[in-house]
Amino acid sequence: MRVIHESRVFDYAIADEVVVRLERASAFDVIAGVLVPATCLPAWTIADITARVERGGRHSYGIRFRHHDAVCIALVAEEFIEGMA
Repeated sequence: MRVIHESRVFDYAIADEVVVRLERASAFDVIAGVLVPATCLPAWTIADITARVERGGRHSYGIRFRHHDAVCIALVAEEFIEGMA
């Protein structure tokens, strides 16, 4: 029996600069080494794509962004990316 897996093309490439909604995002402050509470994050930000992940047919992206003096990273689902910055 042959199993065929359909893979969808990612909408964004690594290093793309995108506008991202951060609702329900879990971010990590790389400099301080701590999680950033979702209540402390802005509603949206401009971020760089650093990684792409496909799990269960859904695309997610690793992003890097600045928040005040912090450099933050997060993993967000594709539907939270509004488009190119």
